[in-house]
Amino acid sequence: MSSSYTTNLGLRKPANKDPDTFDIWDQVMNGNMEILDLAFGSRAYTQQNYIANSDSHSQSLDKLDMKLKDLADVAPTTDQKAALAGEGTPSGSNLFVTKSYVRMARKRVLFPEFPSAVLAIAPGGANTGILSTGAEVSGNYIYNYYKWLSAEAAFQSYDISVQWRVPETFLEFDVGRALVVDICTEEASAVNNKIDVILSKDGVAGSSSIADQFSTVLGTWYSEREGNEIVVFTSADAILSTLVVGDTLNIAVRVYSKSSKYVKIGAITIQYEG
Repeated sequence: MSSSYTTNLGLRKPANKDPDTFDIWDQVMNGNMEILDLAFGSRAYTQQNYIANSDSHSQSLDKLDMKLKDLADVAPTTDQKAALAGEGTPSGSNLFVTKSYVRMARKRVLFPEFPSAVLAIAPGGANTGILSTGAEVSGNYIYNYYKWLSAEAAFQSYDISVQWRVPETFLEFDVGRALVVDICTEEASAVNNKIDVILSKDGVAGSSSIADQFSTVLGTWYSEREGNEIVVFTSADAILSTLVVGDTLNIAVRVYSKSSKYVKIGAITIQYEG
């Protein structure tokens, strides 16, 4: 049978309750509790948590069955619950980190000459021509580039091969502009100059590609920086959509030229969250 008693507002626990000191059980015997209060702050309790000499038998039994803290006090706050699910907005009153602020938009830009890139004869094609590098001003931008030029009557091709390892922080690619390649061709058609970009996942068969690309206005750069890009892979691409942390993405930029019409390749931009 439950009994009522006075609510205790502070934690006070006696130390060792041996028979010789039973008559002073109501007193605080453990001085270490004062040290704990200083370290962690005094905490309020909703119910008395030690047995007094004056307590009846039923009161003593009730107290033995009590929890030190009220359930409402230990339950997460609304902000804490939101943070556990990765939601919410950090503020002065909500100091919890959330996924919206951890999932930062990142941009990895590889400018020519691409770091660790290699030049390779394109498989199955003729490869007579000149592959060079340079830089030029276009409007308010400076473009570093690879240039492929062949005077042959039939298409001659070459590969610029790059590998990119998916970083440990990676979460997902940018939806609409996951991978962009800057291009510039001498003619505004694929008759004498064009570009293919082929993606593959290292160690896995299969590839995806964007083929036969060219400047829609002759001699004009189409780039991520200017927002007029032509060669754009989205996050739904068959290869990009399968990549996870630790995978290696193979990027082959295949350039074609004939009749002395050049192809220029600028930066490769990879955009993702992580």
